[in-house]
Order: sequence, then structure tokens, then C-alpha cells
Amino acid sequence: MKYKAPIVDRSLADIAARTSKAFFNARDWQRVYDNAKITNALVAYLTSVAIQFDIIADPTVYSIPTATELNALLANIERIRVSAGFPAIDGLVEIKDDWTAGSAATAPDYLDANDWERVIDILISTIGSLTEYVIYCGVSAAGQPRFYQHRFRQYDWVPLAETPTRRARANVAVAGAGLTRNNGYRRY
Repeated sequence: MKYKAPIVDRSLADIAARTSKAFFNARDWQRVYDNAKITNALVAYLTSVAIQFDIIADPTVYSIPTATELNALLANIERIRVSAGFPAIDGLVEIKDDWTAGSAATAPDYLDANDWERVIDILISTIGSLTEYVIYCGVSAAGQPRFYQHRFRQYDWVPLAETPTRRARANVAVAGAGLTRNNGYRRY
């Protein structure tokens, strides 16, 4: 599966002229769904976070997606957006995923469809810089410095099992000097 170029420039003029952008058909649905799957895989890989992705049946020209299927597709996009953890970027908006069925209910329009594809496109285009937004930390150090914690290991003349010399039980202090003294050292 390959990322397909999104359509993010639908306008009211397209609706009035009834161009191909005026209709959201099975091909558009499949493009949005496939692009969301690709984006989900990349974001999940780069952030090492498992993102829930709801599987939706592929639409055909004879099927009409329900509000539940539409909400599942949009919830996938919203979870990817939230999991990516990007700061505020123009166009990276919250996706509404609680549409209801019925003639009295409001329905998504061309601006909503533009937002769905724009969010996916922004995520894909900035995915390379995702690692710049993640703060990596090394081993945490708390309490006394490590060289001070292991001061009893410096002497080679102390036999390992013949003397009650205090030796570190673990190589990482838990936290604070008190916990290091209480838990980190044992008499052998």
C-alpha cells in the first residue's frame, strides 16, 4: 500500500459546479482509510506507542457507510493525531468523531472532509521531525553520585566472601541517599 495524494482543496464552487471533488465516493473513503493506516504505522513505530486502529470493511459502490463506520474512521485519525504529540501546527485540528445518523442530525460537509485529509497529510509530511518533539532521557540518577556509591568496590585487597564488607547489591540507586543506604547495600 502506498500513500496517495489527498484532496484538501474542496470548495463551495466545486459543490455548485458538481465537479469530482463535490462527491465523497468509495475511492475517496478508501484513500482516507489507507492513508490513515500508513500514518498509524509510522507514528506507532516512531513513538513506540501502540495506537488502537479500528478495522473497517472496504466500501464498494453498492454499500453506504453508516455513521458508526464513519465515526470509527474519524476516531482512528484523531487517535493518530493525539498519539503523535505534535505541538500546535496550523491545520492540525481536532477531528469530530461523534456524528449521528438520521435526517435531523447534522452531517459532515466538504470542509470536514478537507480537515480529515489535511490532518493525515500534515502528520505524514512532518513525521520525519517527530523525533525532535520527543524528549529522550537516559538513566536517571538520584541520591549520591555513582562513584561514591561504589566506593567499597574500589579495593581489590578485600576478599569477596570472607569479610563483612558492604558491597552494592544493585548497580542503580533507587532514589535519595537514605534509600541508597537502606536498600542499595547489604552486608555479606
